[in-house]
Amino acid sequence: MLKKKTIREILDQLFAGRGVGYELKGKNIMLSPIKEKPAAEPDRKMISGRVTDVSGTGVAGATVIVKGTPNGTTTVGDGSFSLDLKNAGADAVLQISFIGMKPVEVAVAGAAIEYPSGGRYPTG
Repeated sequence: MLKKKTIREILDQLFAGRGVGYELKGKNIMLSPIKEKPAAEPDRKMISGRVTDVSGTGVAGATVIVKGTPNGTTTVGDGSFSLDLKNAGADAVLQISFIGMKPVEVAVAGAAIEYPSGGRYPTG
């Protein structure tokens, strides 16, 4: 049994997901290609923090890397850094190292950890 449908309902059903648009002009149906919208870039996730020594002085030149990704940076003069978490999962871990200090790993979800020598590695 056929149901009564409008021409718009029929055309919507016919062209759904096929990249074809239409426009009704009198008794004519004008077809045109629909350009797909480019996929939106995912939200960029950034983290910033400061690497300090035992006395709280910023450590310039420390390496901060997001474990398992190519993303990394070096701290600036006051020990601060900013890092893109692109390609990192929700359980991202920072690897922080500096000459003369034992390397540490810090979960991005953490605020700060005590460094074994007494220094701190704040992450946010």
